[in-house]
Amino acid sequence: MKGPYTFTLRVVAVLGLVGGVLAQDRLAADAMVQAQIRLRESRVAAKEELLRTTDARLEKGIAELVGLLQSANDSAESRTRVTLLKEQVAKSLAKSIGYYRQKRQETRAALERPDLGYAPDDLRKGLAALDERIEKRIAQIIEITRSLAVHQEFEKYLVEYDDDERGWDRDHKHYRKSEEWSQNRRVTALTDQDRRQVEEALQKNLEELDRRERDLKSRLAAATGVTKDLLEEDLAAVQRQQGIRAEQASELRVPTAASATAVDLERARELQSLVKDMSDDLREDFFDIFRLYNELLVERRDLARLKGQVAAPK
Repeated sequence: MKGPYTFTLRVVAVLGLVGGVLAQDRLAADAMVQAQIRLRESRVAAKEELLRTTDARLEKGIAELVGLLQSANDSAESRTRVTLLKEQVAKSLAKSIGYYRQKRQETRAALERPDLGYAPDDLRKGLAALDERIEKRIAQIIEITRSLAVHQEFEKYLVEYDDDERGWDRDHKHYRKSEEWSQNRRVTALTDQDRRQVEEALQKNLEELDRRERDLKSRLAAATGVTKDLLEEDLAAVQRQQGIRAEQASELRVPTAASATAVDLERARELQSLVKDMSDDLREDFFDIFRLYNELLVERRDLARLKGQVAAPK
């Protein structure tokens, strides 16, 4: 006859068996998650390395391009070819700043959205990197602008005499417009405009930063907690930019054109071809960096979630 004691033993045995099965299932699930974590970690590491190498290649290429343009200026042969190249590259750099600023706004907004799951440290590192790139591009635009040709004093007309059998005929002289004077006026008609546009852009940005500073100080007066911390970070970034921009406005007034070499027509054409090829390659790297950055943020977020599953109490 089976009593309650026997029944209890059987229940305990069944529960132990079920518990063992559940424990094995948990171990198997944990092992699967750990495998996913290792896979994610390798993907994150590979993407980080690819981002670093692409970024380094982009920065090296832009620095070389800017240096190439700084070292050259137009001659009477090349007319305005080099100047127009400088204008083209400066505008491309300015356009890239627009992309950086847009991405900065998105990244800053994500800091106020913890529901998105991105690590605040990753977002802050992204903001710092974007700010660095913005400042670097502005500095490169200024370097190019400072290398633009400036007004020089040349005689507008040159005197020439007729040549007869006895030598120079002093009674028959002619006036010819100096090619050096014409070239300087031709090229500075462009460079004066380019320089003025950069000066105005710097001044406009300084005014925007001043307005931004006043707005942030006003909002900080009533802010608390995490919002206050974020606003203080924003204010520090704005004030840092104000100091840099004021220095750049002063630097812009000091031309470096005297150290550039006037190139002939053949060399100007070579520069045009080289700048086009380099620009095409750099444009591809530029957009690859944005894509890799977005993918890396997602990969890091998903990795953190996987690690959270393992760390969560069972």
